[in-house]
Amino acid sequence: MFIILWLLTQDSIPPLPDPGLIKFPEPSLWLEPMTEQIRVNGYAGQFYGGNINFNHQRFNLNGEFKKEEVWYNTTKLWVESSYSLPLPGIWLKPSVKGFYIRNSNKYRFLNPGLEIAATPSWAIIYALFTGDYWRLNEKEYAENRGGLKIIFDRTKYLPHLQIVGSTADRNLSTEVLVGVNIESLQLSYGSTLPLFSGPFFRLSLQKPVFQLDAEVHSGRTITYLKDHFLPETPLQYPTPMPEESLRLALDLKFGFRLKKHTFTITTAYNNFVQKLIPDTDFILTPFSDIQTSRIAFITENLLQLKNLEIAHRLNACYFWSDCSVPFQPKYSVYDSLVIKYGIIELLNISDYIFQRPGISTTLPEILLVSMEIGLRLEPIRLYTRIFNLFDQRRELFDNYTISERQYGLGLEFQQQF
Repeated sequence: MFIILWLLTQDSIPPLPDPGLIKFPEPSLWLEPMTEQIRVNGYAGQFYGGNINFNHQRFNLNGEFKKEEVWYNTTKLWVESSYSLPLPGIWLKPSVKGFYIRNSNKYRFLNPGLEIAATPSWAIIYALFTGDYWRLNEKEYAENRGGLKIIFDRTKYLPHLQIVGSTADRNLSTEVLVGVNIESLQLSYGSTLPLFSGPFFRLSLQKPVFQLDAEVHSGRTITYLKDHFLPETPLQYPTPMPEESLRLALDLKFGFRLKKHTFTITTAYNNFVQKLIPDTDFILTPFSDIQTSRIAFITENLLQLKNLEIAHRLNACYFWSDCSVPFQPKYSVYDSLVIKYGIIELLNISDYIFQRPGISTTLPEILLVSMEIGLRLEPIRLYTRIFNLFDQRRELFDNYTISERQYGLGLEFQQQF
């Protein structure tokens, strides 16, 4: 009798699992949602311009116009737009970028592109097709590029294959890469074609507190005009771009992160068979047998209190070469500081460039400081901007001097939705 009563009082259904302890598999492809917002900014004074950032659902638009004089009277118009289109089993992202820049030279650039991602049952497939269409002064030039990456995400160690091809002036260049992921360690090996004409090996270790990246490279490298394009300088660009080649290149990057503080060291040693260097009339010209070394220290810190936020970034760099490289200082320091207290915002940017060689002369050291002071009254921000705070009128490039101190007033509207 007692046994029957005991059986009747027992629950024969096993206990339900705690939903908080259930672990679902991660999706094979994760696309981070875009912050939906609009931001419109305009300023005027001794320089003037404005920009717009608009993100809504799958559409993104960024644009900027400005007219200023740093070392030369410069006009810049830049636009970028993209649209994400998710379809069953595939994701498309057409985009277009373009700009018009006029200073001592005149540049026009158009860059249509298409990104494709697919997730079949056996892999993740990503493809990119893009074209760079240039007009440099009166000279036209085009570079086209296509890439395919396959990640076998159903296989141990996530082996992946990547192929990138590019054309410039009807010449085809191809690069092939294979790699594996072992937990947080990624190893990859690749080369330009024909095989072993430009081999490279990459290692990347990513941890929550630190990261380590290393690369060894030699042989020929695929060079794009976009990689050398510096519109804030008077450089001239040959077309098609001459290739650079290496006897040996060693790159190492170590980063340490602790909450809202990061510290990064990057080092690079390059022994070039052929390297592009500015020469007469600022034209990028190939030079032979050049060695360079670079080491940079970068710190980023963020302090947040009740009504106070301080963000600081410091980049200090040392450069060495066995020959004179125009416009490249031995030492350079870039420092930015942002302070927000209540509705008050302060931005200070200091760029300290040591003495350096020019094309035909030695250029003096420069301390270029710009400042911005603003009041944020959501969703509006009023601010004043000062360029060249200490009114340093020194030679930045050969025969080009930094402009005098300049002032401007601005208004910004930002709204998230």
